[in-house]
Amino acid sequence: MGSSAPTTTQPDPPNAGSKACATEAQIQVCVSSVLPTAGVNTADYGPQSLFDSETADAWVEGEDDDGIGQWIVLSWSAPRPVRGFVIANGYGKSPGLFKSNSRVRSMLLSFAGGEQTELQLNDTSKERQYLLERTITTTWVRFEIRDVIRGSRYRDTAVSGLRPLFE
Repeated sequence: MGSSAPTTTQPDPPNAGSKACATEAQIQVCVSSVLPTAGVNTADYGPQSLFDSETADAWVEGEDDDGIGQWIVLSWSAPRPVRGFVIANGYGKSPGLFKSNSRVRSMLLSFAGGEQTELQLNDTSKERQYLLERTITTTWVRFEIRDVIRGSRYRDTAVSGLRPLFE
């Protein structure tokens, strides 16, 4: 009898109930809510804004209150080693809008293999690199907002950019 290497399967991404999804460069991003376009909100605040590295665009969650519990899921088709993430926190269109909207203080990251880690974000609209303690091979990661820095005017929480760093 021959033996073969064990097959490891990873669960499907936890994006059920997504309000919107977008795909670029074979990475899908789904979000729990989106701030609707209405009144003074004239931009599209959907998940595609996370890909473009433009701090003038942002995903803005669309639930009442501070956005705690809202989430973003990144997924791809085959397991890949993730070393970290490049994140632009807040809505960086202008210094005034950055301070006016809430920003993420911390997120809980959950991976397909069951790993979890808490990530503390800097309060800056500039892209920052956040490295994991160790590389995690996965097909998806879920970012859940755990705490925010409340905006001076709006309670909507924004993230302008989010990209995985693959090895």
